[in-house]
Amino acid sequence: MFLLKSIVKIIFRLCYQAFIRTTHRVEQEQRHALARILERNCNTEYGQKYRFLELKESAELFRQTVPIVGDDIKPLLKGVYEGNYNKLMEKPPFSFSITSGTTGIPKYVPNSSKPLPGPVIDIFAYNHSVLDRFPYLKKEPMQFMADDSPPKLSPQGIPVG
Repeated sequence: MFLLKSIVKIIFRLCYQAFIRTTHRVEQEQRHALARILERNCNTEYGQKYRFLELKESAELFRQTVPIVGDDIKPLLKGVYEGNYNKLMEKPPFSFSITSGTTGIPKYVPNSSKPLPGPVIDIFAYNHSVLDRFPYLKKEPMQFMADDSPPKLSPQGIPVG
């Protein structure tokens, strides 16, 4: 058990350090992420319409060229939910998130089939920072919870929620 705790502690520390390094180059990281997303989806209907390959080097040009307005993309999101993913994405989504619907009817937002490792690293970094700031928590048992209820499914059988 001691070995396992030591390994987890090392992983937390490494993830935390990696996370901190990225905070020193946020703009560069965001530009790189945008370029990957545009390149990955350049052959979709939306990517062709707005010439994603030409935009991948300039976030400013992307902002000027691609309108991201709820009413404009609502039909695309609905299409992806109904199974026409290639209008907006290179591959079918692995799940959908649901918006709160504050501006009207909730929308189903597709989650990419190629998730970035960032969120997992962020969780480890967060855990390390909490344990580092509150060392007494290291002596207490920790519990992580996950919802195992059956997921709602889209018409194509993709998890929603």
